[in-house]
Amino acid sequence: MTEARPSVLGRAARPASRLWTGLLDVVMPQTCVACGRWISGDARQPMCAPCWSALVADASRPYCRRCGRASSPLTCDDHGCGRCRKERFWNTAGMVRIGDYHVQPLQRLITAMKYRGERRALDLLVELLAQRLAQAPWHSEIELLVPVPMHVLRRWQRPCEHAVELARGLGERLGLPVRRAAVRRTRHTASQTGLISRRQRFLNVQGCFGPARRPGVDGKVVCVVDNLVVSGATLHEVAKVLRASGARRIYAAVAARTESRG
Repeated sequence: MTEARPSVLGRAARPASRLWTGLLDVVMPQTCVACGRWISGDARQPMCAPCWSALVADASRPYCRRCGRASSPLTCDDHGCGRCRKERFWNTAGMVRIGDYHVQPLQRLITAMKYRGERRALDLLVELLAQRLAQAPWHSEIELLVPVPMHVLRRWQRPCEHAVELARGLGERLGLPVRRAAVRRTRHTASQTGLISRRQRFLNVQGCFGPARRPGVDGKVVCVVDNLVVSGATLHEVAKVLRASGARRIYAAVAARTESRG
């Protein structure tokens, strides 16, 4: 991840710029999108320095390019890490993610987007994930972005359909089409958030996705987009439907990765 480039201002314009920034701070104080701390109006990102540093440090840590787990480069190769090579359910060819969900700035960004519909959080997540995706060696193969669908009952409970919004943002930045209707949610289930074990998570989403009437993925290389991967259960089910609909290869782009217990 690279820091945002500073704005280009001439020397003569700087005093006026500082005055304008000071006025903005009085009228409309800027706050960190992750922790709510006050930040100067001329900050180069909508986060305070401590949160930004923690986010950058986490994003710089190596991870498995197949399952997204934090992992040493010495234990990974093109086929995954020592763990996901033994897990038969990984039916995606590769994954990119911003960082670990347990790192507070990233977790707060995701919850702000997911539960409060915070636009600044969404925009920053899209920007960071777009950087990750553009750096992936398989980026040029992608023909479609497919967001994980949300059931209509869940949509009534949330301010936005976060996977769709992430996919749209990525599509705009990287020039990739979004196929929202490729997969449909056929059954409403309990939220995965309250389920601890991997077994519970897999059973909860088993068979709850199905193909759309016109999936439009036959022979295509697709990238599934979601906010979080924990056990991999949801991603596994969506990828199964896409493969049954004729997708040639499947990748994934998620904002964060963490793990379930058990």
